Amino acid sequence: MTSEHNDEKSLKQCIQLMVDVISAKISSFGKKGNEQQVLHDLQKAIEKTFVEKANSSLSSQCRNYLSDMLNRYNYDAENQVFSTDFTRETVDRLLHDLQGILALIDAYQAAWDGNESIVKDFIEKYPTLIDKPGLYGTTLLYSAARNNHVNLVKYLIEIGKCSVNVQNKDYSERSKKSSANAVVGSTALHAACYQGHLQIVKYLIQHGADYFITNAVSETPIDNGRTRADIQKFFTDFLLSTYSNDSNTIPHRSILEEIKHKQEYIIDCFWEYKPTTDNRWFTFPSDASLRLQQSLMVDSNQRLITEIDLKASRDPQKISIIQFLLKRKNDQPENSAWIRCRGSSLLNFRCYSQWQILFNKHPTGETKPSPTIEILDMKPTKIQLNSWYSMDKKNNFFLEKAMNYRRKYITINLNFINNEQITFDFENFIFNNQQDTVGGFLRWVPKFVSYATKLPLANNAKLSATFDITLLTTSYVEQAIQDGLIPSGETDQYSLKCDNILNHDILDLSDKV
Repeated sequence: MTSEHNDEKSLKQCIQLMVDVISAKISSFGKKGNEQQVLHDLQKAIEKTFVEKANSSLSSQCRNYLSDMLNRYNYDAENQVFSTDFTRETVDRLLHDLQGILALIDAYQAAWDGNESIVKDFIEKYPTLIDKPGLYGTTLLYSAARNNHVNLVKYLIEIGKCSVNVQNKDYSERSKKSSANAVVGSTALHAACYQGHLQIVKYLIQHGADYFITNAVSETPIDNGRTRADIQKFFTDFLLSTYSNDSNTIPHRSILEEIKHKQEYIIDCFWEYKPTTDNRWFTFPSDASLRLQQSLMVDSNQRLITEIDLKASRDPQKISIIQFLLKRKNDQPENSAWIRCRGSSLLNFRCYSQWQILFNKHPTGETKPSPTIEILDMKPTKIQLNSWYSMDKKNNFFLEKAMNYRRKYITINLNFINNEQITFDFENFIFNNQQDTVGGFLRWVPKFVSYATKLPLANNAKLSATFDITLLTTSYVEQAIQDGLIPSGETDQYSLKCDNILNHDILDLSDKV
């Protein structure tokens, strides 16, 4: 018998002994005697069992694993005692958890082997333990994904509600050594990429797997798949490394992580304009692009210049940074042009953005006799062609997150046009449906903060050139988190930063959100 089997056998025996001790004591509840005394005796019996049995027969890895579970009940491993007294509720939960991790030992082997019935039976009985790493540090999802058990992976995600980004742990003494283990901190996506299981890779990403998350040796899932040609091709086709030039290089960080590692501004974009009466976009000359670029290179402690004068050969041109609009000839809409930056507001300017879409084709769309510069809300009304619509908060978050994770495409169901499935192309800043009967252009405009009050201003349409504003930057949000104005315990860091701060047109930062 291998040492691993011996470890499992000894661990099972130790856990079963604890279960038997608790079960025997529970049977005496309600009989003569003081319940508090019974609870006290039970607590001492568990401590004695763990000390005597664990220290004499369990490996350090098994002891660490069991201690990790008992920590939930305030077990002090150093002094080998529980630091708080047992209650009846504590005993009931402890018995359930001990029985759960006893069953979990077999469930991990079943997940590794693809034995769905054992895994399903375990999850039905102990759903709260679905994400707990096993004795050897790996999770159920990791084991199933590593060995290409597609149906089991789908069950764990869709029915079991397993966390797709749960990471492996290390219960050995390895953490005290100089060499790290690549399995530690790895996710199911790490395993699927390393083994070359493309179907599972696509499925996990579709369900929110983070391809930039790192393990104990700082490897991402993309790194783990570098020896697999089909995995590398998938990420090459799936991700966008640059916006200003063609590149087959696969990015290795999200944009937010990228700007944390670079102090200087990153210029990876180009500027375009589209006359309000034309469906074509034109690239700005280099000098105008530079002016536009520099105008947004400000932090939240600097005032923003809201209008830029451009010298043209025939007539003066003025660009509104608030509206992203180029104005000519007495500001008439028909003589104006929309502008956009094909790049990332986060990467290039470290600011958050409001996404907008413009329909140039829709089966029931209408065109107004004369162009308008009004920005419309996404409401279930007849589509107005050649007009910009501001994305609602939910879809704005989806687009912002997809850009942060360097996606080339994202598909969203838009409720305000009968739940139509729309694919947004971040490479070309366009969108369309599968039948190509609905389509148009995509752009972002910056989000702003009042320079005087430091309150976020969510509605650009209500602002004018006289407003004293600055950009809603990543540094502003970081400071708001440090000041306790935004909760820092959210599981989705990006959602926290991008979405929670703008729940209202003007957020009262005196209230916790």
